[in-house]
Amino acid sequence: MRFSVLIVGFMLSAAMAVSERHGRADSVQNYRSTGTENSPSYPRPNWDVRYSSGSFDLKRFEWLKVAFVPEETAHKTLPPASISADQLRKTSKQAAPLFTVTLDQLRAIYWDPRAEKGSDLLQSTPRSGCGYAKSLMPMANSAPRPGAFIAWATSPGPILRAVVHFNRHRAVRLLWSEGSTDKELVLAVNQCEYASFIANLRRFAGQRWKEIGHQLK
Repeated sequence: MRFSVLIVGFMLSAAMAVSERHGRADSVQNYRSTGTENSPSYPRPNWDVRYSSGSFDLKRFEWLKVAFVPEETAHKTLPPASISADQLRKTSKQAAPLFTVTLDQLRAIYWDPRAEKGSDLLQSTPRSGCGYAKSLMPMANSAPRPGAFIAWATSPGPILRAVVHFNRHRAVRLLWSEGSTDKELVLAVNQCEYASFIANLRRFAGQRWKEIGHQLK
């Protein structure tokens, strides 16, 4: 029994260490697009999140890549009028976004304050494996301020697949309008990165946060 516990503990520590190294290397606080010659490029910082529910024809817990970008960048990356999620996944080099939300479209943000506080604590706990997430926090003097929230359909890499079962995920719910159509999205965000994601949502919302920010019930 003791031997089994030691093995499980070793595997957990190794996975979390790999996750932290991956996050530290892949989470630089800037708005440059990054990618290799044959892989999609995404603005940084970005988050790998999972789709829980909403207005999109996606499977539950399907992976998405999300980021906050200047509004002029969003206009350059608007998705085609009609494209399926499968087609989006096959896009190479410059990934076509699944959707784009500008600040004036946003109607409500629902988040979990307790989960945010716990995530912030984990970032400061050396052995949690979450220290890398500090690099995803918005910087006071970072510019330009984001004007849009963008999501891409993606596939998890080997590191994400290896550590996903060791990481809890917390919910964020977004509501917005596209013309006369109401849209909804519920995301599951890695607990390590939850505080950074909410902090960037606050920066994105700006003064409207008091109006549209609500606690999840």
